Amino acid sequence: MEITRRREAERDLRDPARLVLGTSGERALSACLTYAPEGVGEAVQPTSGEHTYVLGDGQDADPAYQAFLGNGVLLHANLKTGQVCLRTSLSGCPPVFVYREGGRSIVASSVDRIAALCRGQLAFDPQGLVELAAIGHPIEHRALFRHISVVPAGVGLAIDATGGVRTVSHWQPPVDPPFRHLQEYISAQSDALTTALARMDLSRSFLSLTAGLDTRTILALLVRDRRTLPALTMTSIVESIDARCAAELCRGYGMTHNMIRLNKTFIQQFPECALEASRRSGGLSSFGQASEIFFYRVASNAFTARLSGNLGNQVGRSGTEGVRMRGVPLEVLARDVIAAAKPLQGRHWLAEMAGKNRGLGSLKLIQLERLFASMGNSCIGESYVTQQTPYADRTVISQKLREPVLRRYEIAPMMALRLRDLKHRFLGDPIRTSFQRQIIASVGGIVARTPVNWGWQPCGGVSLAGTALGTLGLIDMVINTRLAGRGVASRIMSRIGIDGLSGFEYVDLLRERPVAEFVNDTLRASAAQQSPMLNALVLRRALAKGLSDRSARATLLFALDIVLARQNFGITQ
Repeated sequence: MEITRRREAERDLRDPARLVLGTSGERALSACLTYAPEGVGEAVQPTSGEHTYVLGDGQDADPAYQAFLGNGVLLHANLKTGQVCLRTSLSGCPPVFVYREGGRSIVASSVDRIAALCRGQLAFDPQGLVELAAIGHPIEHRALFRHISVVPAGVGLAIDATGGVRTVSHWQPPVDPPFRHLQEYISAQSDALTTALARMDLSRSFLSLTAGLDTRTILALLVRDRRTLPALTMTSIVESIDARCAAELCRGYGMTHNMIRLNKTFIQQFPECALEASRRSGGLSSFGQASEIFFYRVASNAFTARLSGNLGNQVGRSGTEGVRMRGVPLEVLARDVIAAAKPLQGRHWLAEMAGKNRGLGSLKLIQLERLFASMGNSCIGESYVTQQTPYADRTVISQKLREPVLRRYEIAPMMALRLRDLKHRFLGDPIRTSFQRQIIASVGGIVARTPVNWGWQPCGGVSLAGTALGTLGLIDMVINTRLAGRGVASRIMSRIGIDGLSGFEYVDLLRERPVAEFVNDTLRASAAQQSPMLNALVLRRALAKGLSDRSARATLLFALDIVLARQNFGITQ
């Protein structure tokens, strides 16, 4: 593909969100905030030797930079006195990590920056490994490594050489009463989302456009305000439903649209993309996020910020990032690792959190579910470009908590979540209850009539053709015909020149020789076979069954995550 828009030659794109703060005993505080695009890491309010830095998106900052941001980290620093105060965002993104061991503390914007300072001293956390296998990511603000934790959303930290890192404040939800009725809430959210997007500097941004409701709402607001910016959509070699829909929308409004295709170039680069995904995600993902690395490598050549519908699930309709557990058999881990971890309950992690939090309301969905379900993906994205989303605006989040009918997920929410997900894909929430649908319908035109997901239209009604394709995709997913090859429905769609909804299935990658060889060679090497974290006998059995076996594949790809994390972060245990 080719992107015609380029950065100015004098701007050198570097990793954004470079934050490292360290204290060690009585040594003076050391701080490093390096330049990054679009003001990230730049001092935005220098006064008397004091500087205020914003990591992430500061579109909702107050004039004095005193309030918590919805999608940015605030850092007030006086490097002369060594006094630093840090406020995490209300959404928890960009993520901030703390390493504490003995008298040493490090606060950083990524795990790999902590690893660089610790110089081979990191060790795996058995609990984090067990949760990565069973759930797909650690929870309860754990990272994959001992002594490293994720700083909670909406927390103020004080950092100095004598006191180390300590929590000094918490964001308090608004005390305003709920909105009197649903339409009052919908009108307020529509206005707040409009204002948030209008404040954003989009001069060097691209729109990450899919056929989904969340980015469709953003597109509708851009169209209404006569603002255009280039759009990008990731797809496989065969154009997906998402990609075709995005292209049609952009043509309708004269917007530039490019597809980043996961083609032969991606296949050739896959090993290095997987290794880099492991490093940038803090060890949480390798194989599963390699496509994101490829996507950002292309996109960051032309842009320094990404506008997306992130947090739209939670804020727009009290949805989730996903309801599936990873479900890797724990026997692939060494016995002493399993013994050192607390046994997990048999229920879904969201149900576990709901039990501990007396139900899982909107704030927990925003600050816990989205943060941890998307932790690896968020870390990767933040390491390339500034992440922008109007759904993380402070006012939008605050008003979400005043919704007239607050949804709370109790002890067993999984069936309800799955049914709600299917309902959204086929029908969507009723237009009378959705501020997103009402925004799109008020704009009208192509953006309102083009089907969303599996066939329903934002302005009302359904597309029979879209529903038919969605039904084929659902059948494919339910009967798992992709396990032995591309399913019947997939072959039908391929014959007419389209792929599924997203157009990309990671299991298909394993049929590509360079990818399969990379996975097998890595796991047959001595570093994997002799890893104290893995059960070598179970690993060899999975290798003997091969990547075509569903259970063996899950085991092998998890083992790949562990082996590459050990390599990236210098783990010697």
